Amino acid sequence: GLVFGLGFLSFGCILLQSLQDGHTPVSQILIPLERKYFLKHELPHQSTTLFAISTSSLSSTSKHNRSQISQIPLAKQHPQNIPRHISFNVEHFKSRRRFRKRLAHNESVEISLTNYFSVMYTGKLSIGTPPQDFNVIFDTGSSCLWVASSDTRQRKYWFLQYYDSRSSESHTPVKRSWEIQYGVGLVKGFLSNDTVRLGPLKAKQQVFAEANHLSSNFINPNQPMDGIMGLAFRGGSCSSFPTLMDTLYMSKVIPHRIFSFFLDVDSSGRERSMMLIGPPNEDFYEGKIVYTPVLHATQPQMWFVRLDGFTVGDNQLSLCGFFDNPCVALPDTGTSFLTVPPHRWMSIITAITQGRRDCLVDSENNVFCLDGPSGLPTLSFQIKGNIFILKPKDYVLSNNQIAIQTLDFGVADIDIIILGDAFLRSVYTVFDMDNVRVGFANARAVAPSWGHYLIAVCALAGLIIFCLLIDCFRRMNHRNEYSPIP
Repeated sequence: GLVFGLGFLSFGCILLQSLQDGHTPVSQILIPLERKYFLKHELPHQSTTLFAISTSSLSSTSKHNRSQISQIPLAKQHPQNIPRHISFNVEHFKSRRRFRKRLAHNESVEISLTNYFSVMYTGKLSIGTPPQDFNVIFDTGSSCLWVASSDTRQRKYWFLQYYDSRSSESHTPVKRSWEIQYGVGLVKGFLSNDTVRLGPLKAKQQVFAEANHLSSNFINPNQPMDGIMGLAFRGGSCSSFPTLMDTLYMSKVIPHRIFSFFLDVDSSGRERSMMLIGPPNEDFYEGKIVYTPVLHATQPQMWFVRLDGFTVGDNQLSLCGFFDNPCVALPDTGTSFLTVPPHRWMSIITAITQGRRDCLVDSENNVFCLDGPSGLPTLSFQIKGNIFILKPKDYVLSNNQIAIQTLDFGVADIDIIILGDAFLRSVYTVFDMDNVRVGFANARAVAPSWGHYLIAVCALAGLIIFCLLIDCFRRMNHRNEYSPIP
């Protein structure tokens, strides 16, 4: 009876924990999926790219040809027998009544994001009637929404989900070709119109792109993404139709066009990273949010803001002066690394790795410090008079790669720095379209949930019961050994 009770107690703890995390205990148990990974001290044999800034959105600021934009390589290792667990549970608010109650109380809607070893974050988005699910990157560096199309001109891949317009009752053809050129990679296709669902939010008659041609950097089994949802301002190759955020706002599904990101560093399988649609949530940040206006706010396309200072360590290197060296920053959830202008990269890397003989540079400017982040300097970013600090563990990945690469925007006399996921994991970031501004605050360390404590208590109770059982058996054996002979 005690053993049965112990087993029942353990099952109850696991069930409560799964419910607390928002996971269905049976039908939506975590699904194994391959991930990018680096074995320690192993250098890459090849590289791939995760970089989603639309060059069409930069045409107004760059005088150079698109081909001059440098790529941002991410190291890739062949992940044989390395499982990655992904949960497809995104809709935290199943009931429409509960959802309306949240909007009435001016609360944000949380969209769960899956962390792929701190180099990519994807979430669930559905298109069509009945809904077809896709894993997309929520990208503040571009404005277009596209997913892979079943009418592809390429062969189909097992690791991609394809949108099938013939299976959707709400689909309307647009009959117009479309393409977008990213910092690295080209996507072509045609426009369509259908119902798009983002968690409990539903946008009817949303124009999006069906991609029937993807460049090779988007076709990678180690990067399970079916498309990109752009979160920049309307413009570029998507200037002729509203973005998803615009549609949700114009149809009064959301009262304001404001969203924020909390990117967790934990890639162990627990999904804590969030995109929040609505006002900022104090559970995810500490202190006060510092807001700074978007540059060229009269006709914004990208989330460019002024960066007042960038410092390595104790002034080993200082950039971004007010007059002699102005800097512009782009907080971009679609870029994994920090990126800096090519003419600044060597001086920054030299300042970071000064005195470290274990730091190596490969032919593609990937930098690895084989002894890990210990001893490396901090990176300081000054925005609106406030300092945001990245510790070495924040900008050094688990494969000991320094998450800093180069990108040339082709803009003279201004240094443009992309604040990618390496920065955003430490800084809770708010994107306010209505007021054309970006807010920054120190991200709050996620404390263990009550489910963690519940499991710990259950484990301790089980251990106590087990010890009591052992003690009972010992006492019984002791009595039998010394009992009198009848």
